[in-house]
Amino acid sequence: MTDPACLARTRCAGDHLGTGRDVSPRDTVPFCLWIAARQLDSYEDAIWAATSEPGDSDTNGAIVGGIIACATGLSGIPLLWQAAIEPLPPDIGIQDGEPPRA
Repeated sequence: MTDPACLARTRCAGDHLGTGRDVSPRDTVPFCLWIAARQLDSYEDAIWAATSEPGDSDTNGAIVGGIIACATGLSGIPLLWQAAIEPLPPDIGIQDGEPPRA
């Protein structure tokens, strides 16, 4: 993951920006944007950093994961993680990771 010095800075950012402990956007979004900006090239590191802090870790992971996936594309998500994804129902119009057609 990251070195201890980086983890310490992440903890400090979480303490100042909030990590969802108050379960509100102002307590979640700034921290998620901070994590995403620092880990924009590593989906795995970003998810671990976002979910390792106390607070609303599943929401933080979802927000950060969405941001990083937009930056890296599907190829940025570790293959083992991709293999563990539950299949989507066929009636929602998304096949093989492709967005619905307009």
